[in-house]
Amino acid sequence: MKQEDKKFLAELAKELNTQDNAGTANPIWCIMDQEDIIMPEGDGDFKLVVGPEAAAPLNDFVDWIVGEVSEELKEEAEEAFFLCDDTDEPRNALEEYTGEDPYSYSMYDASMEERICRNATGFLTKKSAEEHLKQNAHHYSKDARAYALSAWRNPVRERLIKIIKETNWEEL
Repeated sequence: MKQEDKKFLAELAKELNTQDNAGTANPIWCIMDQEDIIMPEGDGDFKLVVGPEAAAPLNDFVDWIVGEVSEELKEEAEEAFFLCDDTDEPRNALEEYTGEDPYSYSMYDASMEERICRNATGFLTKKSAEEHLKQNAHHYSKDARAYALSAWRNPVRERLIKIIKETNWEEL
């Protein structure tokens, strides 16, 4: 075994033995996030703007647009969006203040669905989950966080974690 691999396993063992386990024996960490779902018109809790690369609640979308315009136009642009009804006015404001193609965006009624684990990969440590979230925040909502799941009755994982945690990697 390479020395760098031993060092990695020793550091992982230390992290596994000292991290907060959130009251769960040997947790698997995931990113807990929320998911917005499109609702029938009139049934949503908020307006969701869906664009070519992302979807965001109308308020967040307006904050982004207003952040893109010059300082002297910020207040005017903000007012233009918040006074929009459900017709073409938001599209017109988008085109006027950013030059973006207004028909590449749509607005829907939406509600926040129950919180979900976004990634099915899982992380061995809370630290690695938090680092992933920090590096990939643009893929998650502002409410996303590291979350512990139980690996209950997963004998292969239990054995692997036990080996990592209990082996003295410096002595190998």
